[in-house]
Amino acid sequence: MLTKKQLIDLVIENKAGGTSPDYKKFHPSVVQKALDLALSQLIATEVREQQKQGDFVLESSWVKTFEGKQASKVKWDAYREQAYIILPARIISLSRNGGLREISWAQGADMPFQIIDAQAHSVLRNLECSELPAGVFFAQMEGNRVYFPNMNPRYKNRKLTVKMICGSDGYGNDESLPIPDSRTAEILAMLDKMFDEQKTTKQKMTNDSNPNTF
Repeated sequence: MLTKKQLIDLVIENKAGGTSPDYKKFHPSVVQKALDLALSQLIATEVREQQKQGDFVLESSWVKTFEGKQASKVKWDAYREQAYIILPARIISLSRNGGLREISWAQGADMPFQIIDAQAHSVLRNLECSELPAGVFFAQMEGNRVYFPNMNPRYKNRKLTVKMICGSDGYGNDESLPIPDSRTAEILAMLDKMFDEQKTTKQKMTNDSNPNTF
């Protein structure tokens, strides 16, 4: 598998025509944004295929674990009076919060939190915390945050291990992206198409604004 930097450099060089003077035409940050979109499409396709087969279990290669120094620290929302964490990277949006795979304490991987959706939140208000094992909490994702409705403030600043399917921003430049070698060509083709469409759009806008263009 290619590292993030290798893939970004490959795309830049390919779109610039190799070692041409315009090699730095595409900034790495622009390529990374396009890469996030391509990854999202590829993973969404994988999910649809698995759902058709009645097996909604994503390959472990797509799941990244954020632990240790990368773990998320519990914060406290004084307005909502709820504990929460900020996700360590941009999550790939999937149905049923499928992008968020697991949350647990660093020493409690065998007792993961129960991930719920917003519709279940009203039901939780009628549940007692004692219905869950000690130290295990409900987790509700909202944007780039995950709230814990039944966690009290004494857990503030403690770290949680997060397993999630994230965008390329969740990987360091020298980390391998979770793209199987068999799908690398597909990703490159998707990126090529994105940049070609972008180029065509810019050319059309330039021509449309040119009074000498008929």
